[in-house]
Amino acid sequence: MNVRGLEETIKTSKGLLSAQQLRKRVLAKVKGPVKWFHHQKVIYLDNQQQAHLAYHMAYYTHAPDHALRAPEMLVDANTGLVLKAWDAVHREQWGQGLGGNAFPLPYRPGSFQHGDALPGLPSLGKFEVRVNDGRCYVESDSLRVINMANLPLGYEAFPISTEDEKTYELTAFSYACDPSSYYLNYNDANTGPVNYSFSPVNDAMYFATQTLAMYEKKYQQRNPLGRDLPLRVYTHLSEMDNAFAIPTVSLDGRLMAHQQIIIGNGHQFLTAPAQTVIAHELSHNFTALHAALVYEGQSGAINEAFSDMAAIALQDYIRQSYPWYWDGLDWTIGREAVLGGAPLRYMDEPSKDGMSIEHAREYTDDLDVHLSSGVYNKAFYLLANKPGWTVQKAFQVMIDANRFYWSPIAYYDFAACGVIQAARDRQWDTAAVREAFAEVGVLCPVLPKPDAQGKRA
Repeated sequence: MNVRGLEETIKTSKGLLSAQQLRKRVLAKVKGPVKWFHHQKVIYLDNQQQAHLAYHMAYYTHAPDHALRAPEMLVDANTGLVLKAWDAVHREQWGQGLGGNAFPLPYRPGSFQHGDALPGLPSLGKFEVRVNDGRCYVESDSLRVINMANLPLGYEAFPISTEDEKTYELTAFSYACDPSSYYLNYNDANTGPVNYSFSPVNDAMYFATQTLAMYEKKYQQRNPLGRDLPLRVYTHLSEMDNAFAIPTVSLDGRLMAHQQIIIGNGHQFLTAPAQTVIAHELSHNFTALHAALVYEGQSGAINEAFSDMAAIALQDYIRQSYPWYWDGLDWTIGREAVLGGAPLRYMDEPSKDGMSIEHAREYTDDLDVHLSSGVYNKAFYLLANKPGWTVQKAFQVMIDANRFYWSPIAYYDFAACGVIQAARDRQWDTAAVREAFAEVGVLCPVLPKPDAQGKRA
């Protein structure tokens, strides 16, 4: 840290604004009760090594969901600008408990644990909780898991509005916890296990957190879900054989519903789809923030395929820390969520389900987007397995295309141009991208066509 010339930047220790004036400004925005407000004058160097005379201000309060908050901030003593802010309440990956379901995969058990408190079970990491007064709240700054107590709400209840959140006090699920209990969530407050799944709450928090971490750490996507946070994750919905995502809903500038994903309990077809299906659903909201692909026709197919790619990318990300979770060879989608273990889709051979297409010539306008997604799904599989390519590299160019090149009404061919351009931007092998798309009948119309061997004609 370079402090030379500090005396030239800060000529006096007295700011234009007093601590009392700044305190009044800060607390004017606080809706809950305030305890133990305190401050200290400091000199703060920002990321550009610019020095600021500032106040470090801190206090305790309770948010509308009753969880304890300890906001702290650095406030410029001359301008009143908040230079940096954070919450000092412990947010630790302390949560532990059962995960998964009763259906084993060919290469691993169906059941596992989050943490290491349960002997004999394969282990994934712990999940994040807020600990307050002997309870663990399953939430973070980015995510809030809500247990709907196995109510048969039905689709008409969604999206859940901001008004309904307040009226029905839909707050983060919590359970009694302390060090002596190892912070274990045993049974989702007597709402689990359900439909062969051991804890939709534990799985939802863990896999959603890992999905965001993947976007942020592997793909350098800050705020992958935007600023409408925390995203609400609704679990324990009875007789709902589905999972789906809803982006932020605003009408005439008024926020009507926060972004949310809904994880049903399953019924006759699915168990609670709270593992890689979560990466799929969260990625629909990522797409809504960027390309905003219309959920119809070929753009809808690409939208669905991108979310399937994210599910594979998440498994690839998790296995770097927990190699047992994915063998790297299973390119099916949703196998762990289907009663009986038959996959929802096959990335490597989409037509294997008897309905999906895997070549552009098979496309018709009346195809469901889940079936027409097979064209881009197979292209992704082919690209990830090209020499010099990996799942991570292949998903990176898809993310880049989603952010910078795809348009809301997209077509197979023109969207492929965006993926090729994304590879070119990174100085990666564009021939491999063209070849992968050519193998599924997708040709960027503004590039020379590859010959039969995938080379330029």
